[in-house]
Amino acid sequence: MELKLYNYLRKEGLTHPDVDFRETVYQDKLELFDTTLGLDVDILSSVQKHLKTYNTYLKSSQQQEVTLRYYQILALYFTELYLTKKEEHDFTFSKESLAYWMATGSGKTIIMHLNILQYIAHCKNFRDFEIIMTTPGVNLIDQHERELTPFIEFLNTKYRNAVRLTIDTTSALLNKPNDFFDFPQSKSYRRLILVDEAHIGLSTTGNTGTDGAFMDLRRRLNIENSFLFEYSATFHNINGALEKEYEKSIVYDYNYNLFYKDGYGKDYYFQQVGDDVLEKSFDDNLHRNLSVINEKIDLWHNIDYSVQKDIFKASQHPDKPLIAFMGNTVNNKDKSAKNEDPEVSDITNIVNFLANLKEADKSNYKYLFNEEYTGKLTLTRNPETDDEILLSYGNGGYWGIVNVGNGAKFINDLENDKVIKNPRDKVIVSNIERYSFKNIDKQNSPINVLIGSRKFAEGWNCFRVSVIGLINLGSSKGNKIIQIFGRGVRIKGLKNNGKRTFLNHNEDYFKLKNTKEEDKLRKIETLTVFSLKKSYLETFTSAVNKELEIVKKYEIEVNPSIIKLNDNTEVKFEEFRKRIPIFKLSKVDIAQRRVSLLANKSFKVQFNQNNKTKEDTVNNFSINLDYRPDRNEDGVNIKGELANFIKDYSVFINLNKLQNIISEFQEDNGLYINANNKQITITDVLNFINEIKYKSSIDTTNIELIENIAIQVITDFLKKLKNKVNWYINNSNYQYQELLNQSTDKVKGDFIDKYYILKTIESTKESRGKTTFKKQKEIDEEITAFETEIDAIAESLKIDTIGNHIYNPLLREVRNNVDGEKDLKISPDKLNAGEKKFVQDCANYFKDNKDFKDYEIYLMRNVETLKSIGIYLNDDSQVFYPDFVLWMIKGDTININFIDPKGQMGLQDATTLLDNEKVKIADKTSNDTLVRLEKELSTTHNKTFILNSFLLLRDSSMLGFNKPNEWVKENLIDKNIFRLNWHNKFENGSNVPNSDLPEGNTYLDLLTSKMGL
Repeated sequence: MELKLYNYLRKEGLTHPDVDFRETVYQDKLELFDTTLGLDVDILSSVQKHLKTYNTYLKSSQQQEVTLRYYQILALYFTELYLTKKEEHDFTFSKESLAYWMATGSGKTIIMHLNILQYIAHCKNFRDFEIIMTTPGVNLIDQHERELTPFIEFLNTKYRNAVRLTIDTTSALLNKPNDFFDFPQSKSYRRLILVDEAHIGLSTTGNTGTDGAFMDLRRRLNIENSFLFEYSATFHNINGALEKEYEKSIVYDYNYNLFYKDGYGKDYYFQQVGDDVLEKSFDDNLHRNLSVINEKIDLWHNIDYSVQKDIFKASQHPDKPLIAFMGNTVNNKDKSAKNEDPEVSDITNIVNFLANLKEADKSNYKYLFNEEYTGKLTLTRNPETDDEILLSYGNGGYWGIVNVGNGAKFINDLENDKVIKNPRDKVIVSNIERYSFKNIDKQNSPINVLIGSRKFAEGWNCFRVSVIGLINLGSSKGNKIIQIFGRGVRIKGLKNNGKRTFLNHNEDYFKLKNTKEEDKLRKIETLTVFSLKKSYLETFTSAVNKELEIVKKYEIEVNPSIIKLNDNTEVKFEEFRKRIPIFKLSKVDIAQRRVSLLANKSFKVQFNQNNKTKEDTVNNFSINLDYRPDRNEDGVNIKGELANFIKDYSVFINLNKLQNIISEFQEDNGLYINANNKQITITDVLNFINEIKYKSSIDTTNIELIENIAIQVITDFLKKLKNKVNWYINNSNYQYQELLNQSTDKVKGDFIDKYYILKTIESTKESRGKTTFKKQKEIDEEITAFETEIDAIAESLKIDTIGNHIYNPLLREVRNNVDGEKDLKISPDKLNAGEKKFVQDCANYFKDNKDFKDYEIYLMRNVETLKSIGIYLNDDSQVFYPDFVLWMIKGDTININFIDPKGQMGLQDATTLLDNEKVKIADKTSNDTLVRLEKELSTTHNKTFILNSFLLLRDSSMLGFNKPNEWVKENLIDKNIFRLNWHNKFENGSNVPNSDLPEGNTYLDLLTSKMGL
């Protein structure tokens, strides 16, 4: 399926070519709502505003506030972008509906709630707003009622009870009278339709039966002045006509493959169809299931988490393993009544197996039975729930639940003299609710076994499922099988972030060893799927494999280099790491930041570091604000006018609104500010502002304008104060004595230890305008081709000339227009064409260069994801991780140069250069960032340190292109900004005319000249 709308929005909304949201560094930045990633700032701000409103609701209802993952932000960003563009005359996509293709467990419910806020914000002056929430499955209705009803009540406090909510199943809505679907043709009446788990009702063959009725319901509801949001874990297995429709309405694609690649969810292992156990007896198969879950529970109790160095709080994995026997969600009531339902038959066989276990077998599975396994199997009707049967042995505690629809009939019909049947009226157990299915995800639930499918397969948010035993899967649709799979892959994770500890897929669960702590943890974080019959497994794997991409991995080891110096001596890493000192970012936790504004533009900062309170005074803090629409116009400094108005006419301004902004900022940022032990006011703020430039003097009769200016002044001051506080604290905590270290599998260092080349083989292909699934033979051929070619491909990706780079190899980025490199991904780092050119230029420039024969030269690629070598910028807008660090050492003088080849990110034109902190730090006369670092390094190592920073513009940047020499010198060279094509070659290898070089100098000539060498 070609996702036309999604691709259009990506093209329109993601404008920076160097930002790839598959990279964790950009994911992390987006989750902080970084505004330098090429997204529309106003649209991103709208998303942030809706999140704040939603968290206000959660806080008011005493629920935990949420933070958004990067893909949720992108989904909402594209939604907001769509809502702003859909009324444009040339918009050719769906205008009445949006669909979200998002994996089970990816947080679709949060997206849904925020979508409501987004859509309402785009509806003006409505009198009546109707929300209809529906889903094909009955099991989700209760959950949505619990979560959505109080949220709508919260919205009604804002919209004067104009919002109405209906929640019901698709089948129930279909039975509504015709007038239910009528809706006034007036924009003052609005209807929003929300469809969860939409894929369950989508036809694979045509508009027939319930599937056709489901599509008919959507069309009857979504009429004029209505809009529809759909949420689905998959849009595979839909017919061709629907596929064309969804191509124009899917606004975001975060399918299971992307979810899994980002590290979310458990790893997975499927029993092999050719497994010998499947050919053996039913009992042998069940023994395999119980053995695996018993081992997992044992590991869960005893695993040593201290081996995970970055885990501070987890003493036990939050997700206690559970086994669930489940399968088809369709129940044939006629057959069930006659005990012919194959599901009932499978469940009966499992119960009989448990009843017939010998004492020795029960002892082998003692952790599964909570070490209470003496006596006969006891079946007890749960007095709290009609359809649940509790399992135990003898008088021991309950450890399992059977759900089979008609629980009383199942118990009555079961014929086994090794079973005790406990009538409901004789059950006297305190705290019986802890044994219920609804509480199975709670820490105190003793239930380890679930048997039955209907309730378990959908609408159940559980993190505990660790083993799935497939039953009754002969007639399930692929979309429903995805639901079953989705029940098992959810995970809280050790960091409670929804991620497994180990990102890479482990292909064979049974090769993991209990002698390794890492393997034990992998076992707990792997969903294992077994089957009671071969046919069930074939049905399951056939459906799930259509959702999964096959990823083949090739590993390239990275090693420290042996550096050859100019005198032809060779130096190994253990020696030269002592010669190239560097500073590293702090890893200490800072808390409880408090600021007291003082006179003379200074403030006192107090913070808690490593459980100790520190305090200091920061002097000379003042800011300039510029609100001129056109920066080329002179404008007027309105600070005095604003101060006088507030002094004489503050009664006309909503001062409470200003104070609320201050209070919210403090709460949101954990920064508490006072002046003379009182909350700060606009007057206190103005004392720290030098000037406020505006296009003209302010009109004292325009109260709204003055109030808006005051709000903006306070907001900007608070942001800049926060940045200054963070910068001051961070600059006090650099590490100056640590030597460079290479990363290992368990500990991040200062440079990488290996590359991974990943080949993605998709399960689908496009054929004659339609998406079809590849045959296994086609997939096998692609895998074989990759395995045959990868050695040669890996060699071709290595950069051949790297000079005195301190580790090797370095890999270039892949070229998608070259056969053999298509669909490859390199992680954790690769060099783009500009970075590759710099490394090769540098190697050739310094090789046998007599001007530098007395210098030791070392170059290092600095990988941002390691978050080791970085510079805290003065405005704390971000940490600057230069792409390269170049050491030039002569005697006791060490030159350290930070070099960053970039496109035009943050360097749009000459007028904005002075606003960019990466540019400012190069001027050591007016910015002391590098000066302070020089001083600390010199004091620590008793040597002279000279630090410089340079930005290199790639060929794609137009900044300085075809400009006169005077302009280039003033706007680029004087600011340590050079172009990579000030050299004899362009990035593409073609020749650069000598006339293009500034006064005949290459960028490396200029760079070394600026170093003073």
